[in-house]
Formats: sequence, structure tokens, C-alpha cells
Amino acid sequence: MPAVFEDSIVSYVDLALDLWVSKDGIQTVVDEDEFNELKLSDELRLRATHGLEELRQRFSNKNPPS
Repeated sequence: MPAVFEDSIVSYVDLALDLWVSKDGIQTVVDEDEFNELKLSDELRLRATHGLEELRQRFSNKNPPS
């Protein structure tokens, strides 16, 4: 979820497992340690990691989600 800018306040939802893509296309996975500490079901953990891989592929193919 993108950050929301209202007046002088920036807010965001921390999704625990984040993909940072720099403007030159370098991908960095952020917060893996926090994600690994969460008490998630195997199914939810698998869905999150599959979602991350899908995002990585989309950015690699220069087709980011809209």
C-alpha cells in the first residue's frame, strides 16, 4: 500500500514484508526479520512469500502493479 500524504502528515500501513525498488530498478526486500517473527499460519506465510515473488517478477519485467 502506498503512503498517504494529507496536509503535513504522512501515513502508511506496514505490511511486515516490503519490497523497495529504487528508481534504477534495484530491488531490496525489507523487514524479512520482522516477517519471520510473526506467528502466521503456513498458508498465510506461503501466500505472502508468493505475493512478494510476484511483485519482484512484475518489477523485473517493468510491469509494476497499478
